[in-house]
Amino acid sequence: MEILGISNLLTDLIINVTNEELDKTGMVKGEWNPSNSVPRDGIDLLVSKSKALVIPGGSPANTMMNLASMGEKVGLVGSLAHDEYGHAYMAHLKHLSIETWVQYLKGHSGISVIFVTPDFERTMYADLGVADRFTIHPITLESPRILHTSSYEIDASNNTIEAMRVAKRKGLLMSFDLASPAAIRRNREQVTEAVGLSDLLFMTEEEGEEFTGIGDRRAMWEVDVPLVAYKMGAKGSICRNAAVEEVIPVYPAKVVNTNGAGDSYAAGFLYGVLRGFSWVECGHWASFVASRVVAQKEPHLMWYR
Repeated sequence: MEILGISNLLTDLIINVTNEELDKTGMVKGEWNPSNSVPRDGIDLLVSKSKALVIPGGSPANTMMNLASMGEKVGLVGSLAHDEYGHAYMAHLKHLSIETWVQYLKGHSGISVIFVTPDFERTMYADLGVADRFTIHPITLESPRILHTSSYEIDASNNTIEAMRVAKRKGLLMSFDLASPAAIRRNREQVTEAVGLSDLLFMTEEEGEEFTGIGDRRAMWEVDVPLVAYKMGAKGSICRNAAVEEVIPVYPAKVVNTNGAGDSYAAGFLYGVLRGFSWVECGHWASFVASRVVAQKEPHLMWYR
């Protein structure tokens, strides 16, 4: 195993909606909305009226699935329940030959309902179920070269930040995705610690502004991290090392769904790190992999089909 992901294991229900339908739910458009933030009735009504694409997800888990599809040896920590979603999720991980440290717990497996509006903006509603109750055994940190996780997992479990501390002491390369302005707001102190432990950081414009207070590319220079990837959606991305930055273009694609674009970008970058690419080459490969994912409905590469 080369890389280990710590993730909330959430089954994605991807649904196309109008802006008017989304407004009626009370969710904040473009953000991750936890189950206690909006009434469930409106969500259930919209789901019942729609045909959903159902596929295993979760941010770091998507990244690990992408890496597995590209032939890398990856592992995944998380938790599921003995239910339809949990069993289907585990079967998917086995199909990809992902090494798993997944606990089965009482309750229901987590879901993330992803509403996609005509502008391809994603708005997420999460019912974590047992997904945030995982524990991380120190033995899982013995073999990988890289540990990857995100603010979602910091938001969900104190185990994550402790695992990052242990992994740092063991000399693993630490990869962290800011992932969500809402998760940053709720757990700023722990997210700040996680960023300080990181060797590689992924952020969007919105996440960078939430974390640093700066709404442009200067945000990536406000964090003390050796490598930073600053993602700007259709405008491309900017990667930097400790001294200089490089603009990375978007690779052409017919956009079908932007769900998973950031996770696949992270997978492409980490693939380059594992293969010994330069940091600029890593940025280009990240952009290319993301372009393949936004051209399909699924949030991770389907090359294995």
